[in-house]
Amino acid sequence: MGVVCSSQKEKPDDEQIEELASTLKQPLTSDRDLNSKSFESSYEQASMFNQKRKVLSFRVIAGATHCKHLMKELQRTTHEKQMLGERLTELHKNHKELFKCNTR
Repeated sequence: MGVVCSSQKEKPDDEQIEELASTLKQPLTSDRDLNSKSFESSYEQASMFNQKRKVLSFRVIAGATHCKHLMKELQRTTHEKQMLGERLTELHKNHKELFKCNTR
């Protein structure tokens, strides 16, 4: 990195050199601070992201388990409904036969 002068033959004075040196020193110190703060905030964000991911994973698993239980319940109630329908049909046939026997 060089110092820019208005002319190639012109040399920077001591004040310009000191000013440039002080500006070069400042960013290095603040960059370290920013990097450590940036690292800490990145770590916190990653930690929060992982925590949210775990919660969402748990909710997905719980939802899938609940869905599985609901499907079993639906199968059971569908089977019961089918059995009740068959029983009702059988009772209806018996009732018709009894009615025929009573009317003869």
